[in-house]
Amino acid sequence: MPFSIIGDVVTAPFQAIGYIIIMNSLPAMRY
Repeated sequence: MPFSIIGDVVTAPFQAIGYIIIMNSLPAMRY
């Protein structure tokens, strides 16, 4: 189980960064 916890901790920041990049790119794509 520790490996799954480590995986969540490692992937969480990347998911947040990817979400921010997508939200920032959507308004730019409209223009």
